[in-house]
Amino acid sequence: MTGSFSSRCATSLRVIHALILREISARYAESRAGYLWAILTPIISILTLYFVFALIRQRETEIPLLAFLVTGWFTFGFYQSMVSMIANSEAANKALLMHQNVTRLDVIASRGLLEVLTTALFLCVGGVLAMMVEEASLPDDPLLTALSFFSAGFVGLSVGVLVCAIMTYFPVAMNFINPINRLGFFISGVLFTTSALPSWTYDYVKWNPILHSIEGMRQGWFETYQSPVLDIAYPYTVGLPILMIGLFLERRTRRGIRIG
Repeated sequence: MTGSFSSRCATSLRVIHALILREISARYAESRAGYLWAILTPIISILTLYFVFALIRQRETEIPLLAFLVTGWFTFGFYQSMVSMIANSEAANKALLMHQNVTRLDVIASRGLLEVLTTALFLCVGGVLAMMVEEASLPDDPLLTALSFFSAGFVGLSVGVLVCAIMTYFPVAMNFINPINRLGFFISGVLFTTSALPSWTYDYVKWNPILHSIEGMRQGWFETYQSPVLDIAYPYTVGLPILMIGLFLERRTRRGIRIG
């Protein structure tokens, strides 16, 4: 029994490793710059936004502008890209899922791990850039910073698994999630801090789990910032039941992969 379980785990790890390599090749091999271009693209977007904000900003704030954008942009981007990559796992790997040794969970795990590594690298590059441009400091509370960053990815993973399972029989489900994510960019603290809002809004904005992730990033990174609403356990509390429902539905909808 133990040997059989160990064998299945070893097989699954080999499959996940192969899927990660395949995913990297599929995403970046067509560009001559490859993975480097994948890093440069969000950095260029951040710098463009930085110069726009620098032109219209009326006063100095307690958080350096570029570091402010880096912590918000990449934290929300982690959530958003995780939802998209995980939700589309089955659709992007239909042929592979016909193989007996490849399961949907293997594909989800490979895409999730690659997204963690890629977005963490983006954040590190953005943080170094902020230190070079603005002499921004290293995170004041590394533990809170890490917990906040990964909480955004955890919520994205949870929503992605749920949507992936639903898409087995309802392929247009992602069409309902995309508008919500676009709205989320503007209401999750990417371009503002909660402390800048009127206090009467706190009871409403704190329902957004990604807002807590971004607020946690900024409180953990900048010694001068204290969020009035932060509860870093909240995104994990929201994400866990969603993930459990998603995994339950994933198991119940596996037959639909073979039929589809």
